[in-house]
Amino acid sequence: MPAKAVESLTARVAGAITQSGVASLRTVSMPARRRFAAALSIGVGAVLLAPLGLVTGTAAASPSWQPAAVTQDQNGAECPVRESPPAAPSDTEGLAEGESAPPPLPVPDEPVGGERLGECGEVLPEGAPPAPADVTAASWVVADLGSGEVLAARDPHGRHRPAATMKILTALVALRDLGMEDIVVGTPEDVAQGGAAMGIAANTEYTTRQVVNGLVMASGNDAANALARQLGGIPATLDRMNAVAEELGALDTRATTPSGLEAPGISTSAYDVTLFLREALDNEDYLSAFSSPELPLPGGSLGPLVNDSDLLANYPGALGGRDSFTDDARYTFAGAAERDGRRLGVVLLRGEPVTPMWQQAASLLDYGFALPADAAVGTLNTSAPEPEAAPDASEGGASSAGDEGAEPVTAQDQPRLADRAGDTSMFGSFGLPLTILAGVVVLFFTVLTLRDRAARRKAAARRAAQQREEAAKATEDWLWPPPNQNPPQQG
Repeated sequence: MPAKAVESLTARVAGAITQSGVASLRTVSMPARRRFAAALSIGVGAVLLAPLGLVTGTAAASPSWQPAAVTQDQNGAECPVRESPPAAPSDTEGLAEGESAPPPLPVPDEPVGGERLGECGEVLPEGAPPAPADVTAASWVVADLGSGEVLAARDPHGRHRPAATMKILTALVALRDLGMEDIVVGTPEDVAQGGAAMGIAANTEYTTRQVVNGLVMASGNDAANALARQLGGIPATLDRMNAVAEELGALDTRATTPSGLEAPGISTSAYDVTLFLREALDNEDYLSAFSSPELPLPGGSLGPLVNDSDLLANYPGALGGRDSFTDDARYTFAGAAERDGRRLGVVLLRGEPVTPMWQQAASLLDYGFALPADAAVGTLNTSAPEPEAAPDASEGGASSAGDEGAEPVTAQDQPRLADRAGDTSMFGSFGLPLTILAGVVVLFFTVLTLRDRAARRKAAARRAAQQREEAAKATEDWLWPPPNQNPPQQG
């Protein structure tokens, strides 16, 4: 129901109570104490219902936040994963009974990287040939990592589970925050991670560089756990991962595990992973691990680190790349190659190995290298979006001298802040009318209670006066005849 309709209805109800409520309730045989209890119950109920107005209040106050799923792009194509990854086919996200996943990340009003990257089908340059037919991924991007131009894509901002592509972001945080020669001691917890592993041995010392190499080359879950411990623990690591994602403008990404294994609320997009890949390959330590076939690992339980990338082994000019898999994410891939002075990156999410994933990636790399140098459908913005201009005071904006030192609100921040805008209001659109109504009801019944008490006091006073009068009359009758008069003579 629209907020105005609710306010109108509330006003009519309040008017009915004040105009005809007294006449109606006078006929009700209800003790004042019960009336007051009823009033208190109604008032408390209305106040408890008031927070429901926060939802409407938030939506009304947040024009940049889209509360409903965006199901179509500007061309009318269906966008079923614009807000959230597909429903998990298994219970691997570990939700307890009655527990729900975190709400989806806000969808920006304007697609990051350009308008065309908001399309949900294939996004190709004008006049370009069709994309390779063997690519099964629901979402993919091929981009020039040097210029930052997105050459072609399919549903680039569609949200999916990342599987091991999330480890690119984990590596970025480790490379930024840890010293490469710092000592990392393996623990039984690292060894027990299961899945892909670099071969960490408990109570064995490694350098951060060696553990990062194991994360990149072997996609080691043990390496991800060890690095998270060095970074201050998993919660602190996830906070840093999400902060770096936001810094890079990766607004589709929410990290919930450092390894990329499923946990409630995990999300990314092919566009965001391409941002991470571009940033990572600008780091020499990451590039060395990404492109090395083998690196020594002293004390490793599985021997030296071996890069088993099929793209690195089979594609001319490959810098590296690897696929990953989970039941819920399906097959993913992130890789890169150089040719004729151009460095292209390719990311595929939610694919199926009808042909091997590295071959699908190779087809997209061939497609990208064959496109003209000026072909593009968008850009990789590996920085936070520019701040929006402050609203002019004449247009309803407000500022004060006390805000001069405040940090500007960026366009990236707007959806998240708008999502919380309703929290700055106590009532929202429904809550305020309901609270006013509760106040009217309580006031009305309080007046009735006070009137009843006054009436009882008057009645009691009248009864007391009457009793005193009757007592005086009884005493007078008992004393008859008066003592100063002679009794009648006997005849």
